[in-house]
Formats: sequence, C-alpha cells, structure tokens
Amino acid sequence: MIEKILAYILACCNNSEFEQTTVALISENLKISRSQVSVVLNKLVKENKLIRIESKPFCFISVEYLKEKSIPFKDSVYCQIRKRRILKN
Repeated sequence: MIEKILAYILACCNNSEFEQTTVALISENLKISRSQVSVVLNKLVKENKLIRIESKPFCFISVEYLKEKSIPFKDSVYCQIRKRRILKN
C-alpha cells in the first residue's frame, strides 16, 4: 500500500496535478480508506519521503519529484507551493 501511494503521488507531481494529492482523492482513486491513507501519508512525511503542503485541504508532494526537478526544500511541512518554489509559513 505504501508503494502504491508513493507511486500515485509521484505520478500526480510529474503531471503537475498537485491538487490530486489530498487524502480524500488518494483514498478515492486508490480505493483505500481515508484513515489508512492518512496514517501512511503522515508516516511518509516523518520519513522524509513526502512533504506536506498545508493548504486546505492538505496536499502532498514527493521528495523524489522535488529532487528530480532540483526544487530546493529543507523542511517537511510548507504553507504553499508556487512556481518551482515551496514557501514556508
């Protein structure tokens, strides 16, 4: 399940579909319960495999994607993303 969620988020990022990486949409598209998706996403943020964008609703971005695109980041939680920059509160 973890690899499936990571692959889904990476695909969304590669297609610039960041708004598709919310808990609700991941749950709906992958047919996994929202609570399970939420637990996995929080775990992946703690493991530095994803970063969380605290928009409403939260979305998630693959660290692998950021590294591939040479987009600088150093924290695991940000307030928003804008044209190749991730903005901290």
